[in-house]
Amino acid sequence: SMFYLLQHYNKTNAAVYKAQKEAKKEAKKEAKKNIYQVTSVGLNVRAGAGTKHKVINCLEKGDKAEIKKIVSNWGEIKKITNKKGIIKESKGWICLNYTKKL
Repeated sequence: SMFYLLQHYNKTNAAVYKAQKEAKKEAKKEAKKNIYQVTSVGLNVRAGAGTKHKVINCLEKGDKAEIKKIVSNWGEIKKITNKKGIIKESKGWICLNYTKKL
């Protein structure tokens, strides 16, 4: 019946609308991520924000760091994606002067 078809159409439409809304929300969340790419040959990862903190790791040119917190020109790392696309949870801070924001 026409009634059934309309009801079905409305349900499908609602589901599509909801899926689109969710996708937009995800895209916004993704865009809000602070991703910085290393531009120097090697970039020290330090235990804290500043050169007085000890070096605990080193990133390579092209590596991408998702930053969760920024203090002046230092970024606290949430995770690293290397050039091969391998993602690693990571700790430490990098100087953002040697990176570019993506």
